[in-house]
Amino acid sequence: MFPRSFALLALLPVAVLSLQCYNYMRSSNMNPAAVQTTSQTCPQGSFFCVKSFQQQQEMNGLISWVETRNCANQQVCQRNGCFGQQFDQVCCCDGNYCNSATDKVGIMAMLTPIAIYAVNQFA
Repeated sequence: MFPRSFALLALLPVAVLSLQCYNYMRSSNMNPAAVQTTSQTCPQGSFFCVKSFQQQQEMNGLISWVETRNCANQQVCQRNGCFGQQFDQVCCCDGNYCNSATDKVGIMAMLTPIAIYAVNQFA
């Protein structure tokens, strides 16, 4: 009995110390209902959760964006905080599930159809 209990206790720090992050990718080209948010146990060497948001204006004038959530190593994140500009930003954090949803996506999801309508009406 003792060896089995000891083996389980030896694995406990690995389970407790493994960072948990949200994991998904969505974009302005995707159906929001198709996005599947999952959680993941970060691999060894990943000490941060990361969320990123990039937006660009296409040649046709439409705005497109991509948002991601994932684990990150120290090549991507070296400290907590957001880095970059408003529409090209990476945010790093070191707590379980700290890379939750952002207000930018909700705002962009609301503004994109308005922009498309405006472009079609005035083009």
